[in-house]
Amino acid sequence: MNKTIFTLSLVVLTLFLLNSCGNSVLYDDDKQENLKQFIFVVPDRYSGEPQAAYTPSKTAYIRVNQDVKICAMYTLNDSYIASDKTTDNLESVLWLLGDESFNIPIFRYTFNEPGHFQAYLNAVDFYGDTLKDTLDIYVNTPISIDLLSPEDKANYITADKDTTIKLRWSVNGIDEWETSRCYVYASPDRKLVWKTPLGEVNCHDGANLNGIFPSDTTIYWGLKVYNSTNDYFEEKDSSKVFSFSTVLGKPDSAIIEVPFVYKNCCSVNSASSLISLISASGDTIAKWNNREPRNTISFTVPTQTQITVSLEEKQLSEYGKQEFTIDVPIATRYQADTVYFIDSIPPEYEPTKRAFDAREGIKFNVFDNGSGVNGEKIVAFTGNDTLDTYYQNGVLELDNFCKSKCMLQIYLEDYAKNTAADFYWNVKSNNDSLYVEGPYLMDGYWK
Repeated sequence: MNKTIFTLSLVVLTLFLLNSCGNSVLYDDDKQENLKQFIFVVPDRYSGEPQAAYTPSKTAYIRVNQDVKICAMYTLNDSYIASDKTTDNLESVLWLLGDESFNIPIFRYTFNEPGHFQAYLNAVDFYGDTLKDTLDIYVNTPISIDLLSPEDKANYITADKDTTIKLRWSVNGIDEWETSRCYVYASPDRKLVWKTPLGEVNCHDGANLNGIFPSDTTIYWGLKVYNSTNDYFEEKDSSKVFSFSTVLGKPDSAIIEVPFVYKNCCSVNSASSLISLISASGDTIAKWNNREPRNTISFTVPTQTQITVSLEEKQLSEYGKQEFTIDVPIATRYQADTVYFIDSIPPEYEPTKRAFDAREGIKFNVFDNGSGVNGEKIVAFTGNDTLDTYYQNGVLELDNFCKSKCMLQIYLEDYAKNTAADFYWNVKSNNDSLYVEGPYLMDGYWK
């Protein structure tokens, strides 16, 4: 089979269609009444009159598992009848869809399988005349795109001479009523991939990239699929972005790139991580001190196997340490998967002391050595009353709110959305002093 061929050089890399409705018409000579029937298919979440936002049609395109409302609407002398008044103008309405029937003008439905379906609508007016229509429903198979080769982050491409790289993929979700178009995109800049089309290709075939690729070159590529119908419905999707690299010019050296991200950091606290490469014998090959919450560190090291990559947060202990092992036996560029530092430990708090001067209120020390406490999410309440809170530099302050004995609850959340334990404190007042007892589990609340 012939393959599409693109030539590359180093510098230049050469629904839901909301329609439905045809119409049937009844005309009464004596009454001069002109009754017309229309069909609409609208999203289930839509709550208005269908004709206010959508166009009627006898054909609808929807997605598998999409919830829709199928609507029979009517006009009398060219004016729409409100949906809640439809049955006042008809003797009966009947929908037939497969083995199911509905005797109401509007019904909800979900198609769990792709395919072509027909819904038959019959309405009888008070004169005994019948309006008939058929709705064709096309339920689309979701598009799926798998890039097959070169495999993502392939790093063995020959450098500095004419090379043919075979791009292969698998596309599914092209239904028999759809026409497909596919386009290959590629660029040495990851951010420009979808702005650099190489051309149209056969969706069920492959393409060849021909060119001269210097050593230490990385190319990023992807595929877009467009499915369309003769009546202008279109759906589209994009693949993941894959990359491939050429071997390096120095035969005894490899490049290791380690991308990492601190999730939900660092609005309050600052990251301070140490990234280390450790050989199979336990020697430290290279290390890097990092202060950024998102970064990619690149190391050039001798080719070898069983290198341990260690990423350790030195300051924010709740983000912990992560390690993985890689092999770089040939002179190539190795791109590691992104490492995510995740804070999964909730904040903690305790009163700065147990007895307070009633005039100064109550203070709590708040601890979170990770993403940091989100001061805007702090809520304190007693009974049904929400209290004013003041949070700064790890200290939470509350004004005196208690006249005798009170239950105090505090909601704390860090920027990683971990919430403090659900318990309460007992506060007692003797006019001059406030005493804090606890914490207690919620099922132990005292009266």
